[in-house]
Amino acid sequence: MSALVFALTIHLHEQRFHGRPEWPPAPARAFQALVSGAAAELSEPATCEAFRWLERLDAPRVVAPPARQGRAVTCYVPNNDLDTAKGDPAHLDSIRVAKICQPRFLAVGQPIRYVWRFERGEEHARRLVELAVGLYQLGRSVDMAWAEGAIVDEGAVDAWAADRAVRLHEPSGPVTAGALLCPCLGTFDSLVARHHAQNERFRPPASGSKIRKVFVQPPRTLFRQVGYGRPSRVAVYEIRALDEPGRFSPWPLRSAQALVTRTRDDALARLSEAGLPEADLRATLVGPGPAETAAIPITHRTRILPLPSIGHEHADPRIRRIAVESHPDSLVRAEDIEWAFSGLTLDRAQLVRGDDDMLRHYRGPARIWETITPAALPAPRRRIDLAHNSVRGKSAAERATEEHEAKRAVVQALRHAGVQARPLGIEVQREPFRRKGERVEAFDAPPRFGKNRLWHVRIELAAEASGPMVLGDGRFLGLGIMVPVSRPARVHAWRIRDGLAAVPEPEAAATALRRAVMALYQEQAGPNARLPSWVTGHRADGSPAANDAHLFFACDPQRSLLMAIEPVRTVDSEVLQIALDRLTELRAGHLGRLALDPTLLRDDDPLLASSRHWRSATPYRVRRHSRQGDVQTVLRNDVRTACFDSGLPPPTDIHVDEWRAPSGRGLQAMLRLEFAAAVAGPMLLGKGRHRGMGLFVG
Repeated sequence: MSALVFALTIHLHEQRFHGRPEWPPAPARAFQALVSGAAAELSEPATCEAFRWLERLDAPRVVAPPARQGRAVTCYVPNNDLDTAKGDPAHLDSIRVAKICQPRFLAVGQPIRYVWRFERGEEHARRLVELAVGLYQLGRSVDMAWAEGAIVDEGAVDAWAADRAVRLHEPSGPVTAGALLCPCLGTFDSLVARHHAQNERFRPPASGSKIRKVFVQPPRTLFRQVGYGRPSRVAVYEIRALDEPGRFSPWPLRSAQALVTRTRDDALARLSEAGLPEADLRATLVGPGPAETAAIPITHRTRILPLPSIGHEHADPRIRRIAVESHPDSLVRAEDIEWAFSGLTLDRAQLVRGDDDMLRHYRGPARIWETITPAALPAPRRRIDLAHNSVRGKSAAERATEEHEAKRAVVQALRHAGVQARPLGIEVQREPFRRKGERVEAFDAPPRFGKNRLWHVRIELAAEASGPMVLGDGRFLGLGIMVPVSRPARVHAWRIRDGLAAVPEPEAAATALRRAVMALYQEQAGPNARLPSWVTGHRADGSPAANDAHLFFACDPQRSLLMAIEPVRTVDSEVLQIALDRLTELRAGHLGRLALDPTLLRDDDPLLASSRHWRSATPYRVRRHSRQGDVQTVLRNDVRTACFDSGLPPPTDIHVDEWRAPSGRGLQAMLRLEFAAAVAGPMLLGKGRHRGMGLFVG
């Protein structure tokens, strides 16, 4: 039987919605409204079975128009506590409490549709279609509504979602991303039980009590959270020369704000000519003026990010690309915004849709971030006019006060940008942190962003954060763009003085080292302390950590060397150092008892020094066997992917010295890699890289 859908279409009488805080209204609200409208028929078994059938279906798709956030109005109403006023209605003013009313305004004529997909139970769906006419409100009592139900095929849903005036919200992603409450098994019975309990909240007490009535809290309704969050859509455009499309036409770094303003205004004009509403365009692309109220949340605005070229310390930081990030609930569809930017001309250049290779350098995750274009902060410095000798210079106390106020402004900017991690350290200055950056004076754009408001910022967070990260008042105009900074890996090394077998097993030795390090860390942290994921490589639920920000363990058998590598410094690194200072002997199972001497690897050590040529110290193991092509092709493709995921440039040459496929261990090989430019170690690639496999020597 082909799949059908039960569609519940709800029309709000006044095209406004007062429920808080989610949008669209949660499917749980629609389910409650449907049950409430059918209250007179709940005695019929067919009605109850229809609702129990609906709650067992998967979370519905929601087709809803975008909604503008209205202005908040504070009303003062009496609470339900007249006894404290001695029961006298004349004293209601003493028990009034503030109640904030902030509606959302919908596009006229656009309903909200909830679409449940099903394969069996059409008789229940037909019953719900009959019950839908009883729905009279959605959410709060002021949100009067009427509804109609229908049984349609999935093609009708696609037609509804294709309307430019609505957005499709699908249940997908993690629960934390735009979570909405949905009905689940037991929801209907919990609603009925709560309704009956509401009528019996005040009950007679047990015999012998002096209390006349006992208040009994009604049971809570049963719902589940489902993630409806949709990621922002990012399109990257390359600035190509008109006369030579294969060549970039870069803009100077100091012209970031001018570039954003130019492209934004041209795209706005293009969309306006296409007939899109002017108010929606300005709210999405420009934002409110100084005396205007924001029509949409600031997070729903489109961000235009100029992307200076980075990725290497010698890279020319001129701007060759821009990224346009559209919020999924924007008033203007992402497809329309991308069309408006595609093909825009800038003097003798044109915007051409490109890939996101440069954008990945801005994504992180990382704990340390620094600006490449200065952030505009509400913490201005006192300007000194050098043309007048009578103007006094700044004292150390005045400079310290200015920097302190700027750091406080950075903390607020992080909160406005949605960064949850706590800042451990903040640095502010006028000079760039990057070698080829520009001083803040080069970005001077009075009157709004004068040079006295601009600061270069470096922050260190307590936990990793992902980008793109943009801070400050000019974050929609190309200012405050942050770049993730990776600290050099910290290597703890030991020489194996005695006990190493004639035919060493590097993976077994690295595994034994990992177990010893975790045991020592546990002793140092305390028996009841939970080992952090950057030590174990696993989350609290036991699943593997999703990134490489945890300890690597390796063994170089040719040099009788054991290593524990910290790719990221953490606030607990000192605890690890104290624990590792006690490691002088390693009991490695069948490998025997290894006597260890701590050693310090110099920066020019072959494992750490920058080099263009690298060779395997331990076998490289493929992460996933594609089973397409010969062994050499599989290995080369897997190595290129591993380099890309590790943030390394693609090797210009990959030479396979030898390979084998031992039973149960996958394909592995000894390799030689060559890069176009020198890359720094340590380098561990492939499957098993956290336990000694895939170690390379420069």
